[in-house]
Amino acid sequence: MTIKSGLSGLTLPAAALLAFALAAPLPAAAQMEGTQPPIAAEDLTDEQLEAFAAAAAEVGEITQQLQIQAQAIETEQELMELQEQANMQMVEAVEEQGLTVDEYNMIFQVAQVDPELNERLVQMMQR
Repeated sequence: MTIKSGLSGLTLPAAALLAFALAAPLPAAAQMEGTQPPIAAEDLTDEQLEAFAAAAAEVGEITQQLQIQAQAIETEQELMELQEQANMQMVEAVEEQGLTVDEYNMIFQVAQVDPELNERLVQMMQR
């Protein structure tokens, strides 16, 4: 069984985005496309953006491992367990950077509608 991403049209690394699309308890930020984010990009601090970039890089690594491990999964139950484990790791990665999951998703949502912020985050993640 393989996991496929339904996300498209975004320049942030797909792996970082895919993780939250697969993470059941986390709001699937990709589904918020087209809605107005609750905060403007100008209201985000450099510290928040750096924390987001670091967390997104970690989430991307977790997602890559999830995709690799999912290839060997034979049952839906095993996949659900793997996703739950990955979800816990992703939440931990976000919180280790000093963000809540809601803050992470809010920044993600703002980046979806603000191309300038999106590009800035991509550059931060590539450092």
